[in-house]
Amino acid sequence: MADYADVILENEKEDLDNLEYSGNENIPVFATVRVTKKDFSVFELYRKFRKKQLILDVDFQRKEVWEQKQKYELIESILMGLPLPIFYFKQQDNATYVVVDGKQRLSALFEYLNDGFALRGLKILGFLNGRKFSDLTGEYGIYQSQLEDYQVYSHLIL
Repeated sequence: MADYADVILENEKEDLDNLEYSGNENIPVFATVRVTKKDFSVFELYRKFRKKQLILDVDFQRKEVWEQKQKYELIESILMGLPLPIFYFKQQDNATYVVVDGKQRLSALFEYLNDGFALRGLKILGFLNGRKFSDLTGEYGIYQSQLEDYQVYSHLIL
């Protein structure tokens, strides 16, 4: 009877044998892909989005599916300084990026930055309930800056 590890190795060998090659050099596609780490501030990503240098809507992405509660919780998590899962972007050229993973989170962030909703149901930062992004001024101004300056950890596919 075949050992479980042997079955996995056989499946992996089959997968490797079926890899597509790029160009005429018979180089596997995975060998031509480079990935690097890059951090962006929320403000930097928002600016790129407004300049159409950050593309959220591509064929392989789902439509926006997050409920409002998820959006509120995302904003609260950022304002509390909690880390978000890594984002993935595909660099199209020197200035344009396609979102590979992170569309729901970025859509929620940009909607909030555009005053698309007021925060509701926050548990820890309840004093921010009812506030839109533009309401974060005066004594709450630190939260506006904190949101814009928040660092998004990402992997950039070159």
